[in-house]
Amino acid sequence: MEDGGGRQRLDLFLIWHSVCSKIADWTVKRYQRMKRAITRIALWVMALGATLFLCHASARLEEAAKNSPAFDDGLPPFSHLVLYSVYLYDPASCDACINNLRQIDGSKQEWAMETKAPPTATPTWKDIMPYLGRGTNSVRPYCRLGGVYIIRDMQTYPTCSVKGHKLE
Repeated sequence: MEDGGGRQRLDLFLIWHSVCSKIADWTVKRYQRMKRAITRIALWVMALGATLFLCHASARLEEAAKNSPAFDDGLPPFSHLVLYSVYLYDPASCDACINNLRQIDGSKQEWAMETKAPPTATPTWKDIMPYLGRGTNSVRPYCRLGGVYIIRDMQTYPTCSVKGHKLE
């Protein structure tokens, strides 16, 4: 009788061990499946985020390229364009633009005094570049929001195509 009781206990133990190992295997497999699914979801979310970021950045760069005077005779630094496209480089652009307009106007005045130009004369970028204090071969100033600077005649302030960027 002791043999039968011991045998029964052994059988119950083996059955219990088998059930527990199957549950453990099932749990491990389920965990691994969930881990793979979560990894896949995370990768999809990252891919979607990267796609949206690139779409937004390209739209901002396209907007800047449409109006940017910097593309006429030299590019602004590439890093400025990239940082602008993701809104990381958006300084007090109105103030910076107005300062550029002041420099352009001052350069116009100096050019007019030196060349004895009439009030109706309109200088070109080539004419005023030496007076901007950046050298004759430097890149002309540009609006950081992509506006275009128009020099105009001596009686009129220079202007920027971005709304609100103007001298008064």
